[in-house]
Amino acid sequence: MNIYFIGIGGISMSALAIICHRRGHTVMGSDIHQFDSYEKMRSMGIEINLGHTKRDFSSIDLVVFNAAISMDNPELIAAKQQNIPCVKRAQLLGSIMAEYPFPIAVSGMHGKTTATAMIIQILYAYDPTVHLGGEFDLIDGNYRIGKSVYFVTEACEYKRNFLYLKPYVSIILNIDEDHLDYFKDIEDIQEAFSEFAAGTKRNGVIIVNGEDSRALASAALTMRRYLTFGIGDNYDFCAKNLQEENGRYSFDFFRQDRKICRISLKIAGRHNVYNALAAASAANIFNISPKKISSALSAFAGVKRRYEHFGKVNGAQIIADYAHHPNEIKAAILTAKSQSKRVVTVFQPHTYSRTKALWNAFKKSLAYADKIVLLPIYAAREQNDPEVTSQKLSEELKSEGKDALYFEDFAACADYFKKSLTEQDLLLITGAGDIIELKNYLISGAQKI
Repeated sequence: MNIYFIGIGGISMSALAIICHRRGHTVMGSDIHQFDSYEKMRSMGIEINLGHTKRDFSSIDLVVFNAAISMDNPELIAAKQQNIPCVKRAQLLGSIMAEYPFPIAVSGMHGKTTATAMIIQILYAYDPTVHLGGEFDLIDGNYRIGKSVYFVTEACEYKRNFLYLKPYVSIILNIDEDHLDYFKDIEDIQEAFSEFAAGTKRNGVIIVNGEDSRALASAALTMRRYLTFGIGDNYDFCAKNLQEENGRYSFDFFRQDRKICRISLKIAGRHNVYNALAAASAANIFNISPKKISSALSAFAGVKRRYEHFGKVNGAQIIADYAHHPNEIKAAILTAKSQSKRVVTVFQPHTYSRTKALWNAFKKSLAYADKIVLLPIYAAREQNDPEVTSQKLSEELKSEGKDALYFEDFAACADYFKKSLTEQDLLLITGAGDIIELKNYLISGAQKI
């Protein structure tokens, strides 16, 4: 087929496009500007147009678009006017994964990419096909085309996209308030997760965080078999005998009363115990040996932009994390505080709607840091809302006695850090937008770890 991807530069879309290309289809696409894998994809022979304008799609068999593409996109309108079949990214993903006997889909508001990558690490020797929402060194990117029965992917809840997926193993890590520009409220979100869980294959299984009441209820409302995981007793899969050193955890992995193995995590954060539990539980379902589960998770070094170490400035560690939700920011800051005397957090809020809906929650989470630096909101798919600004958020934090600052751009922010950071500090860069570029402004003062 000749397949055209509108918004081909997105992390998920680019992976799907390359998977289709490798499967023998002729792939083309467009995006508003050059992106990280732009040159790589062009070198493969994938034609990419910059900008969205009305085009002739007469030679195209299928158009694929993602959730960020609006219905008034000129390319999408042109394709529909020319009667070209148009499908959502998630529909194509669901069609591809349906070809595999054992598709595994990881859902949840937080931790999807890390938990999915952990499963990939465990199953890597079994040659899985992979679709990931982040860059993972083990697979040299965010996709992999294997030849086995396994297909591993993230399940995105935004606009109920994960309802197109029909996994053999469905994982629910957690349910939280987010994407309130689409979902009505937390009950609407929970209902969507229950629909996702109900889409699990009849002979499959749901693996759910037993400590999250909404996640557990979502699984329990289905007619599918489900197994729980959690820390302590009373779960089907348990983490027991936890030990922590410098923010990193080790624990005994149990299935009910039977110890399976000891897992020692290389990556920091208590929240990663839950991600590891979900991954280990999925592996156990497929009878992966305890030794392989233990060795794979103990070797797991993380995914790019998930508490990723970049170097030092004035002796202060630089760590970047994709955290863009209050609970993710809190988890990242608490992890940093377990490793440093003083945590300086710089945050670029992601979308106006999220910042507005979770305003007070952001203030509470950011307050865990010793110093808070805010940058302008990253609009992503949204239009500027002058009533919601990072500067106002900073001013409110300051009025409540917090040490908060606001900078209009990366250059001024980096200049401040170069002058103020000391070896007593840990600089935590948080946000899902282009804030990762801040490291380039700091690099002249950074030394590799």
